[in-house]
Amino acid sequence: MVSPGHSKKKAALIVMTLAVLTCSALLTVLLSAGPSGTVTDKEVSKKAAGIKKKVPKEFVIIESTPFVVVGNITKAQANRYLKGTIKAAAEAFNNQYFEKKPDKVITVYLFKDDKTYRHYAKKLFDDNPSTPYGYFTAGSNRLVMNIATGGGTLVHELFHALVRYDLEKIPDWFNEGMGSLYEQCHISGGKIKGAINWRFPILLKHLKKGDCAKLADVIKSKGHDFYDKDNGSNYAVARYFCMYMQEQGVLEKFYKEFRSNIKKDPTGTKTAEKVLGKKIPEIEKDWLQWVKKLAEKHSSR
Repeated sequence: MVSPGHSKKKAALIVMTLAVLTCSALLTVLLSAGPSGTVTDKEVSKKAAGIKKKVPKEFVIIESTPFVVVGNITKAQANRYLKGTIKAAAEAFNNQYFEKKPDKVITVYLFKDDKTYRHYAKKLFDDNPSTPYGYFTAGSNRLVMNIATGGGTLVHELFHALVRYDLEKIPDWFNEGMGSLYEQCHISGGKIKGAINWRFPILLKHLKKGDCAKLADVIKSKGHDFYDKDNGSNYAVARYFCMYMQEQGVLEKFYKEFRSNIKKDPTGTKTAEKVLGKKIPEIEKDWLQWVKKLAEKHSSR
C-alpha cells in the first residue's frame, strides 16, 4: 500500500516532468522557426520549390530571405531588381520606419512585358489585373509586376507588403500616400527619399479646377471613400502630403509616433497636428503654399 505522502510526491514529480518536456518542445519549435518576426531560409526554399513546380522551367527563381523572386526575365535582370530595388528599398524602410519584419515569405513575380504579365497573372493566379503596372495580393503575400513599366510600382507595392507587419491597421490614405511617395525615389546610404512624380500634375489640375479633395477629408477617408470615390486627387493629396512631411523633416517622426498612438488616433489627424505643431486647417494652408512653391520651382526647370 502506497502512503498518501508518497502519492503526492509522485504526482508532483510527474507534473514537473511534463512541464520540462513542454518547455523543451516549445523551445524546439521556437528555435526551428528562427527569431520572432522573421522568415527562415528553410521556409524560403520550401516556397521556391513549390513555385518551381508551377511555373515554366525557363523561369528564373532566386531565393533571398524573406523574398522569392520569380520571372521570365534574365537572371542578371532579376538580380539587379533584387539587389538594387527590392533589398535596397526594404533595408531603407527598416532603417527609417519598421520595427517588425515579415514572418511569411514574400514572392515577387517580375514579368518582362504587358502580354506575359496579364497571361501569367491569369494562368497562375486566376487574376485579371486592373492596372498595367502591377499589384500586391495580401492574402497570398504576392507581388505581380509588369516590370517593363519600371521599378516605381515595385517599390510602391513593396511598401504595402512590408508595412502590414509593422503597422497592421495603417489607414488607407497613409498606406497609399507612402507607397506612392516612393514610386519615384532615391535610395542611398540605407535611406530612401521620395521625389516629384507624375501625380503632381494631377494634383495641380484638381487644385486649379477646384475639385481637389480636402486634406482633412482624405485623412479621414477609408475604403470606398478613399478608393472608389477618388477622382484622382485622393492619391495625389496623400502622396504630396507625405512628401511635404518628408521635406519638413518630420515624416519618420510622424510614422513612429503614429504607430505608438494608432489606437487612440486611428486616422493620424492628432499625430499630424502634434508633429507639425498646428491644427489641420493651418497645416492645409501651409501645405498648399508648399505645393504652390513646388509648382513654381518645377515649372522653371
